[in-house]
Amino acid sequence: MINEIKTIIQNYLSNVKLCQLMVGTVADDGIKVSDRLTIPNELIKGDLKEFTTHGDRVRLIRNHGGQEFYIVEIIEKKSILEGTVVSDGISVGSQTIPMDLVFGNMKSSLTIGDNVRLLRNLGSNDYFILEVISD
Repeated sequence: MINEIKTIIQNYLSNVKLCQLMVGTVADDGIKVSDRLTIPNELIKGDLKEFTTHGDRVRLIRNHGGQEFYIVEIIEKKSILEGTVVSDGISVGSQTIPMDLVFGNMKSSLTIGDNVRLLRNLGSNDYFILEVISD
């Protein structure tokens, strides 16, 4: 009888998914993982949660039971960017990064119109000037 119970438990543990890797898109009310399922923000955990923005694709781990989801990666968020210094920051594509988020030894010597390469710190949303790009 004990051996049968051990076999049942071993088979259960072999076949159950204790956690699952998922991909979703950040929405206003949570993370959308399919057309029919949006995980509410209350169930999302992890240090990267505060650095996600609407539309970001994220990789999640779902715990056993599905009552907690942990963000392990923000997918396709570029770490190295190129931009141009403007009066209120650095213009990168359609966004302008405020100068108070930009750091580095070269910051004080920047002038409007300079092209720069930035390194983005995904953990804090700060940017570090890697180089001034010469034309």
